Amino acid sequence: MQVRLAADFFRKERNQAYRNWRIALWRELIQNAVDANCSKIDITMTGKDDGFVLRFADNGPGMSREVLENVYFAVGATTKTDGNLVGGMGRARMLTCFAMNSYSIRSHDYTVHGSGGGYEVTDAPFVTGCLLDIDVDNYDVDLATSYLNSFLSTSNIRAAITINGERYVSSAAHRGRHVRDLVDANQTVFANVYVNKSTSDHRVIVRVNGVTMFTQYTNFEGQITVALISSLSRSVLTSNRDGLRGDYSDILNAFLSELSVNTKTALRGVRARRTKRVNNGGALRMARPLSQQKPQEVIAARQEAFSTSAPIVPETYETIDHTWEYEFDELLSDRAAVRVRGAEQWIADTFGDIYITDETDNAKIRKAISAYLPERWTARAKSDGGVTVKGSTMIKLLLCWKVCVSYAMEILCESTDDYSHRYSLGFLFNDEGTLATHRDTGETHVFSLTPVGRDGCLDYSIIKRGDLMKLMSLAKHEVTHMMHSWHNEGFATTREAIDFKFDQTECFRRIKDAIKSMPF
Repeated sequence: MQVRLAADFFRKERNQAYRNWRIALWRELIQNAVDANCSKIDITMTGKDDGFVLRFADNGPGMSREVLENVYFAVGATTKTDGNLVGGMGRARMLTCFAMNSYSIRSHDYTVHGSGGGYEVTDAPFVTGCLLDIDVDNYDVDLATSYLNSFLSTSNIRAAITINGERYVSSAAHRGRHVRDLVDANQTVFANVYVNKSTSDHRVIVRVNGVTMFTQYTNFEGQITVALISSLSRSVLTSNRDGLRGDYSDILNAFLSELSVNTKTALRGVRARRTKRVNNGGALRMARPLSQQKPQEVIAARQEAFSTSAPIVPETYETIDHTWEYEFDELLSDRAAVRVRGAEQWIADTFGDIYITDETDNAKIRKAISAYLPERWTARAKSDGGVTVKGSTMIKLLLCWKVCVSYAMEILCESTDDYSHRYSLGFLFNDEGTLATHRDTGETHVFSLTPVGRDGCLDYSIIKRGDLMKLMSLAKHEVTHMMHSWHNEGFATTREAIDFKFDQTECFRRIKDAIKSMPF
């Protein structure tokens, strides 16, 4: 016994399973030819009432009778075991043949005549390649030609294509410059992203091996090409190839949202997202003001602070048995060591994890990056018993940035009565002129400041009031992005609310107190 399929099953599948089966028809036919490494494709369309007759011929290896019987007419089966081939879903033949009025296949030593799920195979002289004659219903020649040209204009097919006797001349725009990659949850690259700003298509084209799978509209003035890694395409694409599966679709949509919010960030160079996290104890935590805390909250906060930030205590000196002068020198040396360790501990406690993001190819900017790496901020004792820290200028800038961000967050948390947010700070180095960014990692909100200009020189002076006001403005903007990714009405409302309560005089006071509290 076998499961029987109703006569109109394939037609319903065609009409309901695809976004637009009239475009998908060309994609499936041409994709099969590309997978077969064909160098020539010949397409002929002859009009008739309520449709047209399509002849599609290629010079590929064709299909043996064994494959025809055991695979082609076994729904869901496939011969495409090579992971680099895009097909293999077992659906294309349902659209291209079984769902049409009738069809014939000429390949190797046979001819097939079929309609729906029924077919007849007869012997014929051996030929190479494959020839399909398809009686297509509900689809006129003019519309079919328009869809075919539209499909080819977004694809990059290497095979020579002839349409109704005329050689097709490709009008597809070049895919452009490789700007970034899309990665999945396992950090595996599943697509390369290219941009061509010379066109005004407002389109995102998703391709595999040059063949367009589907397109999406974007407000970006140009063409975005998302080239899926062919070996992963079967697991990334849906079975009808009209979209991406699950998490992959979410990643693509997140990219498109990022493209709408901040085009420069979304289309940053291939160096993008080389982010280094310097582990200094985790993310920073927003805390409810003491005046608003309940007694048990105050006790818990103090216990946490005591357990995670216990002061470094110097060794005792009662057992030292030396002359007074030697003992005094040792004591000074030990105290200096304590001060050095204390300065390093202060950096860790004050900033927690620090994120350094490198997105630049500018030689001058790249040369400056090393000075902003926390591991370069080494402390050493001075001859007068004090402590000096290499990189103190960068540390002071990061401290000012922290004060501005935390003050803006304090206002936001107070308005939402939500103090559960954790945040981190960092430096960003980029070529696009982005001054600051916010990124939600899922564990922490990372606020990164771009400290240098295109010349690699420090862009801020903490003794200049105007520069500090610029930090305040950037902090308010990026903190607003905690609630709103898009620059929409909600973003404007939240930003305005933060602006209303943000007291510059208070922020200046906090910055001054923070700088004074530095132990070096």
